[in-house]
Amino acid sequence: MPRTTDTQMFLSKVVAELGNVPRLGLLCFSALGLLSGALDFLFWLHRPGLTAWDYTGSAFLIAGSVLSTYYVCTAMVEHRPSWSGLGRFLATLLAMASPVLLAIALMIWRPANLSVLPISLMCLLTGCAMLAFLPGWPLLQATSASLVGPWKAFKSTRGLRWQLFLASFLASGLNKAIPKVSSTESLAGASVLALLGGVVTCFSLMLAAAIGVSAWRHMTSD
Repeated sequence: MPRTTDTQMFLSKVVAELGNVPRLGLLCFSALGLLSGALDFLFWLHRPGLTAWDYTGSAFLIAGSVLSTYYVCTAMVEHRPSWSGLGRFLATLLAMASPVLLAIALMIWRPANLSVLPISLMCLLTGCAMLAFLPGWPLLQATSASLVGPWKAFKSTRGLRWQLFLASFLASGLNKAIPKVSSTESLAGASVLALLGGVVTCFSLMLAAAIGVSAWRHMTSD
């Protein structure tokens, strides 16, 4: 286990990277936070069933988050964004998320089949490990002209793995910092929780970009 000072140093670097988020990136993340809060509030109004507007809004939120994160991360490392870089960024994100998506698909496809449960759990754990330990991999692949495999990316995180796990744990806990909008029955309460949820979404995107850039700097330091 690394020394406490090592962990504190990494977390301080992440906080410092928050100050490097460009102004346009802040505006994009803020807009996404407003969209997230609006979607939560609209769902509260017509709950419990999901509508086509919910799915459409969520698709816009996911697409906007990915595109904004790519722009912000490349700007923070002073790398010119490009369509090819965006393609590599998206492909790497998909590769990282594919084990989790496969686990969800297996659970939906065969919910009562216990034989697929170990496979689903293995896929889920693999996906969570990739998301926790390789936050800098998408940016590393986007800024590299050659293929960077997951094992090569993982080896480049040597000396930073515990810190990355801790940062991932803290970041994932942000979404649980406030109650869900559905937990209240009053209009005023739903409005306040939706607004707070939007703020958390905005900060979560900023924090994810800062962690990814901090990891990228470590992975490319050799």
